[in-house]
Amino acid sequence: MESFTTSRIIPATPEHIYECWLDADNHSEMTGAEASSDSKVGGGFTAWGGYIEGTNVELEPYKRIVQRWRTVEF
Repeated sequence: MESFTTSRIIPATPEHIYECWLDADNHSEMTGAEASSDSKVGGGFTAWGGYIEGTNVELEPYKRIVQRWRTVEF
């Protein structure tokens, strides 16, 4: 199993980023593509109009989001 970590500095508060990432409407507005989300641990989500689907593995409000996801291509 492969894994990777990525990071980036984003000019926004941790609260705003956390809520945009996990709220379907905000995520859709942020990316410009349809998303769905169950913002609980174990909850499923989709992004980019169904191109991405996955599950929330760990959620530490306003600090950390760990997700398992895949695209329709892999």
